[in-house]
Amino acid sequence: GLVLLAANLWPGIPDATRSAASYGALAIPPLAMCRIGGIAATAFRRFNLSFLPDLFLRPALFLALLVGLFFLGDRLSLAAVLTIFGVLAGGQALFQNVAVARLVPADPHPRRTRRIVRSWLGAALPLVSIGILTAIFAAMAILFAGFFLSGSDLALFGVCMKLTVLAGFVINTVNQLALPDLAEAFKA
Repeated sequence: GLVLLAANLWPGIPDATRSAASYGALAIPPLAMCRIGGIAATAFRRFNLSFLPDLFLRPALFLALLVGLFFLGDRLSLAAVLTIFGVLAGGQALFQNVAVARLVPADPHPRRTRRIVRSWLGAALPLVSIGILTAIFAAMAILFAGFFLSGSDLALFGVCMKLTVLAGFVINTVNQLALPDLAEAFKA
């Protein structure tokens, strides 16, 4: 809500930037739900449900739709591309969260006590902090660089930034694969 408010009330922002920021703000909830659904699927050791939709299915559908619209002769506007992206992210979030909800047992916390909850929250805080920082670093760098670079320079910077984040992605993937076993060890 704050991003959407700032995008529409900040004076002097070009219309294209204003609409891109607005669409980005509207995409935040479904993208966050995709991340939460993926993490929950990893907790149940359903790595195909965790990684395939985000790494392959949504990008492949997005590319297929854009190429299809291009060959149909439609002139793709920024609004059309961002709407397609948002709808696909929403569809992925819905699919992942419904699939993960089917995996959750009827009583997921049969022995929950305050001590156990405090213990888990204490262990989760550093992990969540690291996850948040790694997830937003590249996006924030590109966002802030947009104030200082031209469009073509920003695109080149964005590609370079995303390539450098691949190492972090590999580390994050290995961590996600190990998290269920780490949680089991922590629980014992």
